[in-house]
Amino acid sequence: MFDKLRAKINSHHSSHPLSKQRAEFLAVKADTPLERKAHFTHEVVGAAAAYEAFKAFENHDAHRGVGNGGKVSHARAKEIVVGLATGYVIKLVEEKKLPFTSEKDKTKFITLAQKDATADAKRAVRESGLYEPAELEGIDDDEKHGSQILKSTGVVKY
Repeated sequence: MFDKLRAKINSHHSSHPLSKQRAEFLAVKADTPLERKAHFTHEVVGAAAAYEAFKAFENHDAHRGVGNGGKVSHARAKEIVVGLATGYVIKLVEEKKLPFTSEKDKTKFITLAQKDATADAKRAVRESGLYEPAELEGIDDDEKHGSQILKSTGVVKY
């Protein structure tokens, strides 16, 4: 039973436009040579963190309202996923032991990655199909920016 569910979830997540970047990023280990680690930008780390956060949210019963009496609102879902994504950024940077020349560079990288993760996470909640159009809040600046980037790269055409 769980194998079928796991296969369904994996097939859903493997079709995500950022899944290849996420897979490449997660393949990096602490003992990976520095030249392989250095090519990761804050956008890739942010996208990987947002992807992991949304996957965690989607796999948890909170978004369906199980146990708390009702479905989580779109605004609250965005808050939850953004909070998870910003935490995942720090976890990924620490786990992968990305090389930084100074603590200031590391802090700047994490801040930029968290900003990207926030935009990607908000957009993922909006585009997930978990909410009817009437339940969605207005589009904020983060979501507009993320949509413009995807349009300009040709990943999404809408």
